[in-house]
Amino acid sequence: LGQPYSVHLSPQAQPAEVAEWLERRGFTRGYAWMKFARSCSTLNAPTDLEVRIIDPEEGDAFSRVIVQGFGLDAALAPWIAALPGREKWICVTAFADGTAVGSGAAYVDGDYAWLGFAATLPEARRRGAQRALIALRLREAAARGATVATVETGERLPDKPSSSYRNILNAGFQETYLRTNYLSPASGRDIKSV
Repeated sequence: LGQPYSVHLSPQAQPAEVAEWLERRGFTRGYAWMKFARSCSTLNAPTDLEVRIIDPEEGDAFSRVIVQGFGLDAALAPWIAALPGREKWICVTAFADGTAVGSGAAYVDGDYAWLGFAATLPEARRRGAQRALIALRLREAAARGATVATVETGERLPDKPSSSYRNILNAGFQETYLRTNYLSPASGRDIKSV
């Protein structure tokens, strides 16, 4: 109790008055997330990094990149490290000279795959890591029967340049809708998209 949290609303949220109810209770609009979708078709993604699906034993390397890349609390590391090998999860990592420098995950359920937890460490940026991580997750999701992939990142604003937004569009995703994030009273912080 007493911890800040957020409520995420898609444009289709029901009842339509939910946003009004939240605002009356002191919630404020935070940084919104753009949702994207594309088919799980092949994506060309050249890189000089080694990009592969990782085993459960490599969960710590996968988690380290995500925790550092997003500036998350270290307490989340064991939870993230437990994702590789779990049912319906695809966890991929990019390596430079044997060191994990980029990570991403996908959750596949039926026809759909959600892509998330995508981060590249600063020293490995501009080497094609994110595109390669997207390509591998799309390929693996398709092999598991998914036909549509979704992903999200922070909305595009003039004062918040976003390489993530650009990478997603360059990978063939289409904007689908903006999801509003309502911050709990007095939380005073935006929620990061992972």
